[in-house]
Amino acid sequence: PGSTKAAISRKGNIYLSEYCVQNKVPFKNTGKLLVPRNDEEYKNMAHFIDVGTKNQVPCKIIDLKEAKDIEPNVGCKYDKVFYSPTTSIADQHVLIKTLEKELNDKKITILKSTKYITKEPKNTIVTDKGKIEYKYFINCAGQYSDTVAKTFGKGKDYSIMPVVGIYLDYKTDRTAPALFKTLIYPVPMLEVQFPGAHWCMDTDGVLKLGPCFTPVLWREQY
Repeated sequence: PGSTKAAISRKGNIYLSEYCVQNKVPFKNTGKLLVPRNDEEYKNMAHFIDVGTKNQVPCKIIDLKEAKDIEPNVGCKYDKVFYSPTTSIADQHVLIKTLEKELNDKKITILKSTKYITKEPKNTIVTDKGKIEYKYFINCAGQYSDTVAKTFGKGKDYSIMPVVGIYLDYKTDRTAPALFKTLIYPVPMLEVQFPGAHWCMDTDGVLKLGPCFTPVLWREQY
C-alpha cells in the first residue's frame, strides 16, 4: 500500500479497461474469486481485504451463496470467498496491434528486434541498430530488466531467477455453455509472490488451468 506500483496498477485497470471498450478490443469484465483451500488461506483473506482497501481497490468478502450467483460452478468448503469485481480480461494480441497502430498514426517509431547494449552519458543508449537519445527512459525489459537497470547503476544487489509457467487449455464443446465465466484463484500465499494455479479464460471462451512454476537454466528457455 502507498507504493507507486499500487497507484499505477489501480489507475491502469481503469484506463486500460476504458481503452479496450473505446477501441473495440475484445474485452470482458469477468471479476475474480479467491477461494480458500485451507484454514490459513481462509484467515489470509482478511490481509488482502486490508491491502485492497488501503490501495482503494474495490474488493470484499462475500458469502459462498453470493459467489455461486456470480459463478455457479465455483466450489469451496468454507462459507466465505474473496471477490474482486473490477478484474477483467482482454485479447492481448489485438490490444498490442491497436496500440501499435495508434503510435504509428502519431508518427512514433517502434524499433522491433532491437537489442539494448548499454547506456552512455548525456541521456543516450546504445543498441545494435545505433544510438538513441532520450528524455525519459522506461525499463520494461522483462527478464532482462535487471541487466538493463545495472547499466544505470540500479538494482546491483538483485538478479532475476527466470522461471517458466505453462497453462493447460481446457477444451470443451463450443456450443455448450462455458464451464466458468469468472476467474477463479486460490488465496495467494503470503510467503512467496506466486498467485497459485488458477482457472482463467481467453476472450473467445477457451478455459485455461495453470500455470506451473518451473525454474529454467537461462532467460530465454521458453
